[in-house]
Amino acid sequence: MELASSQAGAQTREEAPPIVQPVVEEGYRALAQFLEYDKGLPLDARIVAREEVEGYTRERIVFTGVGRERVPAYLGMPRTGRHHTSQKTSVPAYVTPS
Repeated sequence: MELASSQAGAQTREEAPPIVQPVVEEGYRALAQFLEYDKGLPLDARIVAREEVEGYTRERIVFTGVGRERVPAYLGMPRTGRHHTSQKTSVPAYVTPS
């Protein structure tokens, strides 16, 4: 894409975003070791705060993550009915870092 410069008659070419290359197996293994965790370790999840927002409930939670670090996050759960927490059906939810 050609862009006009503020200088008279000069034009520059906008740089294309870099192409992301897949990680080779050796690189993947090196990175994956940092994300390994003890699957037997309990999450020890706790609700720190709860807020009723239009259409869903948002909870601020903390849980035990990789390296036994405490991880803060928000958990959003849509309200599908008057007593949404007692329903046995699956509903979409999200978890995002806080």
